[in-house]
Amino acid sequence: MVYNNEHHELKHIFKKDLCDGSWHNVTLSISHSNIIVITVDGHRKRLQLKMSSELIEFFRNLPIYIGGVTGLFSSIT
Repeated sequence: MVYNNEHHELKHIFKKDLCDGSWHNVTLSISHSNIIVITVDGHRKRLQLKMSSELIEFFRNLPIYIGGVTGLFSSIT
């Protein structure tokens, strides 16, 4: 998960390969106590945010993209 602009970066790298040709269950929630909870196939990760409430509200309003490229595609580009 990555969001980056000139002043802020929010990033977490999962150890599990999600681009494996299988469907996965992914949920993302941002609480009012500045915590993002990401759950992938039942594995939960909590990330504490150190941002203003205005910036957290900005994240809540962003569109979400879930996707990637397969190993085959990345090896030919």
